Amino acid sequence: AVCREGRGRPRSCREMSYGAVAAPAAGGRINGFSRPFTDKQILFWLSNTGSVVYFLVLAMNFYGADSEEPLVHAGLFHGLVGTHMAIATLGFCCWLFIECHNPIHPTCFGAMLPDSKRWTDKKWCREHKTKLEGLDHFCVWLNVSISRSNYVPFLVLTVCGVLQYILQALTGLLILTLWQKDMVGRMAQDWDPHALTFAVAMVVNECVSVGIGFGFVMLLIFHIHLLSTGFSTYTYLIEQRRIMRPATAARGPRPAAQASDRQALVNGSGDVELPETAGDPNAV
Repeated sequence: AVCREGRGRPRSCREMSYGAVAAPAAGGRINGFSRPFTDKQILFWLSNTGSVVYFLVLAMNFYGADSEEPLVHAGLFHGLVGTHMAIATLGFCCWLFIECHNPIHPTCFGAMLPDSKRWTDKKWCREHKTKLEGLDHFCVWLNVSISRSNYVPFLVLTVCGVLQYILQALTGLLILTLWQKDMVGRMAQDWDPHALTFAVAMVVNECVSVGIGFGFVMLLIFHIHLLSTGFSTYTYLIEQRRIMRPATAARGPRPAAQASDRQALVNGSGDVELPETAGDPNAV
């Protein structure tokens, strides 16, 4: 029998979930590369890959262009681009691990986390159709659950994203300001003596870097807050929903089913379903 949506369905069908991704009918997801892929997952692949490639093409064209004068502060340029490439490589390795790893399997990264209630409780995940230790949330951008086994790589990936896009934006800004004369001398063409085309391309890089980087910054701030309070993403959302509800006297007594669902979720002992949260800052 197929479980139907709604509070009236059997309790065995009320499974914890996060995001709007439906699990395959036969068996749950294994990792991030399990089909079906999501639009947000593909957008994450294309936007991050495209942004890095776009930036490196601009930077290498700028540095490798013919010029009679050596680049001023060339060491600074080498340091910025080299550090960017190292951070992007580390972030790629973390992303690849998260996408390839089955979160049900323990890892050395999970051993780095304390044996507190947050990281030892097992909660049911609808997408993977199993209970995961230290379940934090289902990431719709990576299409896999983030739990104890892969939370550290997820956090490192987030930090790498912040630093990577800061370096991209900073390098582009310096090319437009500190190295502006070098840019004109190296990138000018007969039909574009002031290198305006390259300048516009670099401004596009600035906009993309700030746009994507802002998302990583907000995500990092959110998870730093979670780590400082001891909440997981799931329990944080439930607590925020509780705070935002009207006073108990105004709304009347809480239905018994709703109260029992919330208690089971917090205790990690029930197969309950979380509400969808379209505006959640951690849906990544």
